[in-house]
Amino acid sequence: MAYFGNTEIVKGLTPFTLSNQDLKWETTSQVNVGIDLGLFKNRLTLTADYYYKKTRDLLLTMPVAFNTGYDSVVSNVGNLMNQGFEVTLGAVPFAGKFSWNMDFTLGYNKNEITNLAGSQENLRGNSILGITYWTEITEGQPIGTIYGYKTDGIAQLGEDLSGIPFFAGKTLHHGDRKYVNKNDDGTGDFSRIRKDSFYWYKKVIESCGEEL
Repeated sequence: MAYFGNTEIVKGLTPFTLSNQDLKWETTSQVNVGIDLGLFKNRLTLTADYYYKKTRDLLLTMPVAFNTGYDSVVSNVGNLMNQGFEVTLGAVPFAGKFSWNMDFTLGYNKNEITNLAGSQENLRGNSILGITYWTEITEGQPIGTIYGYKTDGIAQLGEDLSGIPFFAGKTLHHGDRKYVNKNDDGTGDFSRIRKDSFYWYKKVIESCGEEL
């Protein structure tokens, strides 16, 4: 949007990302195998499914050189594999005026980036709370992998903070979280751990209750 004079406003559009003339749709192939079983007039049922799904030419946002005038470009750069199973066991212990239905469901899914066509640098996932470096897209790892620093407890009151390594440019205070130093040399080169999002989130919730 530009201003001419004091009141006239001229609106316009500008491209947000670099164009890609070679961009194409992702392609997906999938195999499903399942079974449905009913016994005793369907008082006992079993449903089981296995699936294998492969997606090629993943659409990912890739960083580009700053001299292009853009930050990123959408490209087809990789393949993704999903496989898993779902099992549901159902039972009807009581039928009639009083009925009772029971269902037990178990599911498992594994996904993996099987190919990034050599493009493994600075591939960030979706941001979390506005922070982009918590997730990375890496060949051989699940999509949505979260990276974090391995914690080493809480800085206690009365503890000497001068000997505890911390992030460069940051000041450690009592009550702040301490982190494991990868090299144990006081440089603050912390080890990073890779966990799926559920386990990482669960650990954060549990550790919030640590006593100061």
